[in-house]
Amino acid sequence: MQRDKKAKGNGGYAHCQTFFYLLSQLIQTENKLLASVPSILEKKAGIQSFEKFTYINTINSLAGGDITRWAAILNMPYERVLTKLLLNKTEAEYQKRYSELISK
Repeated sequence: MQRDKKAKGNGGYAHCQTFFYLLSQLIQTENKLLASVPSILEKKAGIQSFEKFTYINTINSLAGGDITRWAAILNMPYERVLTKLLLNKTEAEYQKRYSELISK
């Protein structure tokens, strides 16, 4: 029995739609987990000027500013990178709160 090529194509399209839907959900979840609102001081200092570099900011930060380590970062498992980013965010939030407390 020969399969209908049109049906086969629709199946692929449906899988593609599901993939991109799940990918968009993952990106939204990442953004919620990792987002941080810049402070007034950071805005005055021009933090928005880094926005043009998009994901390169993250890769560069994870690589410790060493461009020769970028490829290694890009080849790491997703869950390891996400965990490290969450750890970095938690550490930064803690340091900010701690600094605010000791300066009072």
